[in-house]
Amino acid sequence: MGIFSPEHMLPLGLLVFVAAGLCTAARRSPGRWTGLVAAIIAFGIVVSELSWQPYVLANHSWSAAFSLPVQLCDVGGFVAALALIWRQALLIEITYFWGLGGTLQALLTPDLRDHFPSFPYLQFYVTHDLVVLAALFLVIGLGLPPRPGAVRRIFLLTLAFAAVIALIDLLTGGNYLYLRQVPAQGSLLSVMGPWPWYIGVGALLTLIGGHRQSGRMAEDQFFQGDTGPESQRSRAEATDGARGDFEDPDIAVQPELGVDRAVCQAKSARRPRGGREDPPLLVRWKTRWCDIDRFLEEGAVQGIGLVEDGQQLEHATPMQRLDRHLLTWDEVLDQDGRGRSFVPASGDDRCHAGEDLGKAAGIVDPDHTLAA
Repeated sequence: MGIFSPEHMLPLGLLVFVAAGLCTAARRSPGRWTGLVAAIIAFGIVVSELSWQPYVLANHSWSAAFSLPVQLCDVGGFVAALALIWRQALLIEITYFWGLGGTLQALLTPDLRDHFPSFPYLQFYVTHDLVVLAALFLVIGLGLPPRPGAVRRIFLLTLAFAAVIALIDLLTGGNYLYLRQVPAQGSLLSVMGPWPWYIGVGALLTLIGGHRQSGRMAEDQFFQGDTGPESQRSRAEATDGARGDFEDPDIAVQPELGVDRAVCQAKSARRPRGGREDPPLLVRWKTRWCDIDRFLEEGAVQGIGLVEDGQQLEHATPMQRLDRHLLTWDEVLDQDGRGRSFVPASGDDRCHAGEDLGKAAGIVDPDHTLAA
């Protein structure tokens, strides 16, 4: 298959179109659908990688020198699938640097003799396209860039991986990772000198290119204010966790924590970096503050009601005692039968309760047992 032929350019154009569409959509409209897309890409990579072994076994062409899944693109494919599912930082870094540094080069200068629509042709482009797509989708679409020091970390890991592959080449007589000779179809390694110089030159260029790319991504992340979908989601979850503390009745909020700040200060503290508002988070923030205001208002009303009830109770207690005494006298007189019934006054006449009590005492006969 010739380089830049229709068979070569069609898979490249499809990769560019799909990668641009998915990354743009993920940046503008993040959501659960991104997880589904990541799972589909991961599933496609694993199925495509595993399909090669049954094919070579069925065609009786399997050999340890050519069929082991230990090429950089093969191992990078499985790592990319794990990174899409787990989103672990080291897996994402391996996927990004191996995908754009190794798999993309294999797409630009393919070491492939088969043509469309043969199985080797389809398996090669499906696997390599999906690995590059995974690298771009993770870093650009989901906003998960490599961490500081990722270039040095991945470079040392790649050297260790190359040492293991060199041992496998020595034992099997294969040319995995092209450590024994450059591809027969030609590649960028062909212009880096004879063996073993092209290995050292390729490693040096990879290190320099990785440092430049990492520095450029760090600048972009700084000026964009880290506004990727995954970063916004992490900050939103952290804010929701802190806001959820108000719902715990066992937590006492201290004044020094700054809860009684002005509303404008609270808004500025919760505003995302970069000046962009998150509409769902803003609605939840306003709802929570309304709940807090309603709680404080109801608490104040209940406090006032308790004070008023206490005052009424204090004033009513002496009057209730007088009523009990008067009712006791009334019952005694009714039982004796020699006095007239006495009904305690109520309302405004209660101010003369003392005089009525004296009159009631005069009714009692001096010989009565209570008079003694």
